Amino acid sequence: FGECYTLLSMRGPPAFGEEEEVDYYPSVIKPWLSVDQSLAVEWACISVILLLMVARFGVDGLSLRRHFFFRKEGRGNVADVGNINLGPKILRIVRYAAVISLVWGMIASKMFHKSREFGPLLRIVIVIASSKPMQRELATVIRLVPEIASILFILVVIILFYGWIGCVLFYETAEGDASFSNLIESMWSLWIMVTTANYPDVMMPAYNQN
Repeated sequence: FGECYTLLSMRGPPAFGEEEEVDYYPSVIKPWLSVDQSLAVEWACISVILLLMVARFGVDGLSLRRHFFFRKEGRGNVADVGNINLGPKILRIVRYAAVISLVWGMIASKMFHKSREFGPLLRIVIVIASSKPMQRELATVIRLVPEIASILFILVVIILFYGWIGCVLFYETAEGDASFSNLIESMWSLWIMVTTANYPDVMMPAYNQN
């Protein structure tokens, strides 16, 4: 996050014009909402989620056993333990745990001024545990992992090999200090370059020198 913030808050001479320095991304360091306003919006969203969870708990007859462990049959009988579909029950438990953790983090940040490093992750967990389309997409991605494992392995081998080449080739150079200082840094730079996110930055020192 720090590197992204540094990049997006950069200043420098414009391509055209006479100004000395301008903000490359003028709106990035101007938050749309203050901390209190963002917490108010988050509380409103969490309140809606809590109301839906309470409503679902009421549909299950305010029974913790039925709500978390057993499903109701057509005539009001409780299904056998062996016939229970555990997937929705596990997702429900995960959703409750994520919501409780998020609410506690919001209270702690307001009262004790503690940071919430896991807040964004908990929001993602709540969305996935509450959205069946998201769950289907995630299941599809998980099923595809074995199919593309060989391709990912070849990609890792290529990045490892060329990362080692970068360490040797750019030893004690400007680009070596910036992007190829060690094997891990070299592999990380090449992995980012797969998405072209750091291109042409990695080649600019050599380009400017020659």
